[in-house]
Amino acid sequence: MSTPTILVATAVHAYRYTNGQYVKQGKFGAAVLGNHTAREYRILLYISQQQPVTVARIHVNFELMVRPNNYSTFYDDQRQNWSIMFESEKAAVEFNKQVCIAKCNSTSSLDAVLSQDLIVADGPAVEVGDSLEVAYTGWLFQNHVLGQVFDSTANKDKLLRLKLGSGKVIKGWEDGMLGMKKGGKRLLIVPPACAVGSEGVIGWTQATDSILVFEVEVRRVKFARDSGSDGHSVSSRDSAAPSPIPGADNLSADPVVSPPTSIPFKSGEPALRTKSNSLSEQLAINTSPDAVKAKLISRMAKMGQPMLPILPPQLDSNDSEIEDVNTLQGGGQPVVTPSVQPSLHPAHPALPQMTSQAPQPSVTGLQAPSAALMQVSSLDSHSAVSGNAQSFQPYAGMQAYAYPQASAVTSQLQPVRPLYPAPLSQPPHFQGSGDMASFLMTEARQHNTEIRMAVSKVADKMDHLMTKVEELQKHSAGNSMLIPSMSVTMETSMIMSNIQRIIQENERLKQEILEKSNRIEEQNDKISELIERNQRYVEQSNLMMEKRNNSLQTATENTQARVLHAEQEKAKVTEELAAATAQVSHLQLKMTAHQKKETELQMQLTESLKETDLLRGQLTKVQAKLSELQETSEQAQSKFKSEKQNRKQLELKVTSLEEELTDLRVEKESLEKNLSERKKKSAQERSQAEEEIDEIRKSYQEELDKLRQLLKKTRVSTDQAAAEQLSLVQAELQTQWEAKCEHLLASAKDEHLQQYQEVCAQRDAYQQKLVQLQEKCLALQAQITALTKQNEQHIKELEKNKSQMSGVEAAASDPSEKVKKIMNQVFQSLRREFELEESYNGRTILGTIMNTIKMVTLQLLNQQEQEKEESSSEEEE
Repeated sequence: MSTPTILVATAVHAYRYTNGQYVKQGKFGAAVLGNHTAREYRILLYISQQQPVTVARIHVNFELMVRPNNYSTFYDDQRQNWSIMFESEKAAVEFNKQVCIAKCNSTSSLDAVLSQDLIVADGPAVEVGDSLEVAYTGWLFQNHVLGQVFDSTANKDKLLRLKLGSGKVIKGWEDGMLGMKKGGKRLLIVPPACAVGSEGVIGWTQATDSILVFEVEVRRVKFARDSGSDGHSVSSRDSAAPSPIPGADNLSADPVVSPPTSIPFKSGEPALRTKSNSLSEQLAINTSPDAVKAKLISRMAKMGQPMLPILPPQLDSNDSEIEDVNTLQGGGQPVVTPSVQPSLHPAHPALPQMTSQAPQPSVTGLQAPSAALMQVSSLDSHSAVSGNAQSFQPYAGMQAYAYPQASAVTSQLQPVRPLYPAPLSQPPHFQGSGDMASFLMTEARQHNTEIRMAVSKVADKMDHLMTKVEELQKHSAGNSMLIPSMSVTMETSMIMSNIQRIIQENERLKQEILEKSNRIEEQNDKISELIERNQRYVEQSNLMMEKRNNSLQTATENTQARVLHAEQEKAKVTEELAAATAQVSHLQLKMTAHQKKETELQMQLTESLKETDLLRGQLTKVQAKLSELQETSEQAQSKFKSEKQNRKQLELKVTSLEEELTDLRVEKESLEKNLSERKKKSAQERSQAEEEIDEIRKSYQEELDKLRQLLKKTRVSTDQAAAEQLSLVQAELQTQWEAKCEHLLASAKDEHLQQYQEVCAQRDAYQQKLVQLQEKCLALQAQITALTKQNEQHIKELEKNKSQMSGVEAAASDPSEKVKKIMNQVFQSLRREFELEESYNGRTILGTIMNTIKMVTLQLLNQQEQEKEESSSEEEE
């Protein structure tokens, strides 16, 4: 298995819950460890790498409770409660986030929403029906970690508005954001099944088969259960972004709960508070119907008045007709009617915001409310009308034509002016008509501005042409002698053609103005109908408010009667409470005694659980070792059998070599005998040759003696000649006999030398053979001794394995005794390695522990192998 990796690590101050209070343990390291392949994750508190303090396994149902001031609590694997304090909020958020991700990774299939608080705030928790403004960041969950960011509002001014329980956001948000508080932050892991709501997925277009991760922070809350406060309104001036999934019932009917002093308002913001408050808040402030009616009348009187000061006109001074046309098109662009859907936007127009902002010339989609769009266009129309009215000063011939048109248009629009905004205090289900009225009014004003701009442009063109004509006439009158008459007629014809073209355009514009005035009359009729409907609705709402006020008065009377009855019951309950408190104190004493017993029993239970876990782990290890030992014993038995066969083969070889050795010894003895016989024969032959030489010498001496005697006789009897002949004969005989003797002696020596050399060569050959045989004999003896030693060692090892196997089988029958023996052996061996008074390094300690464990395991393995060998030998016998 792969080793776990560190997902996050930080320094914390740890507290342990003992005897009803948290006791500080010191500054530890806290880490989240994970193994993605095995889906195993845990929280580790440690002093150093070799000194862990506690471990808590992370699973889907694991709870990490986040507390204020960077505290978090959890239970470890021994059910011990720990509280840790992080050094910074950033470290706490990152640690809590990794714990939630580990909970998601610990399961193969995620069916429900996982939520983990990152920061816990104070105050009431949100429930179904409450409205929120949140900042969020969304990731795709990829490869066990946070992947690509698909949407975020963390670094933007626009926040997300939503209402819990409305079904307008994804189901994961509906379930995961319950219980949050203002200022709190939470991590939500949403499975694909919970990533779609009634209106689809919020604000992004990814595939719905992927897991989504959201980090959500609640910035503002508007509670549905309390409507008396106007402090933290969802539609605050700090954020102008609407909800991604707006609706007609979005935030306007939801009351606010927060102390009014928490966010101070400026003096110029009364409309901002009234904008964010609902109808119930308005009635709570102004309970009398007369005040409500007076307020409505004052608001209706203010309708249609411009919200911004009238700006001075800025006309273009270019002479080109093309540029005039372009400026005409550009001037009409800001007042183009946008494609507004009143049912998809909030009904409250943002009137106070426009007092401090410039009118926006363009609209960027449906993210802004429709009322804001209508107000921008209406303000542009006011500025355009006022600017054109001041700058429209044509020449005298054209003035009589232009002004009646403008006066007619303004007279047609006079009934429209009191209709501009819908009353802010009307009920939320009637605000669609107010949107329609304001929309029609803005469209009418846009047509009016278009007409006035077209008339002003035509007047400007006519002024420009008339000035040119006057200049040409003056120039032609002064220089009539220099300019030919043909050029003057050409200029006048061109001017006349231009004037005719301008007159045609003027007629066409007149027709368009008439058509638009007809449309404006139709729209004014519609607006009047809508005003009547609106007035009826306002009267109905006032009647309903009066009825509600009467019902509230009756309810207050009933509640006062109930309060009196409750005070009477309170006196009785106080007496019962005194008796109950006495009983409670007695029961608390008993409970403390039982709690002490329970803590003692829990301590004993945890210790016994630890021992059982250790014994189980040791038992599993011993069983694994037993299986390994059985495998090694089987391998040793197979090796023993093969070695037995090798031993038999070697014994056969040894017997054959011994037979060869005996044969060689016999040959050696026979060769030694032959050598001795040859030596004897050579000695006999030598003695015979010496005897023959002696005999030859003797015969030679005898013949010499005879010849000397003859010589003496001849000397006496004969004369000197005879003596000379005799000496010659004697010399010849002597030379002959000497040559003959030398020849015989040389032949005898040669024969003796040849025989001697042959005997010596045979002796050397026999000696070499003898040396080779002796070397072979010594090598065979060494092999025999080595094989005997190996066989003896194998026999001993097999006997040890047999004894170990018998011990292992006995231990397997009783694993607790076996574990005790093994651990006692390990402890004794470790106790020999260390002394109590000395200090050691961590590496040396680890090395000694590893060596002792290896020695113990090898001893166990050797015992098992010996036992297996003995058992196999017994089976073979």
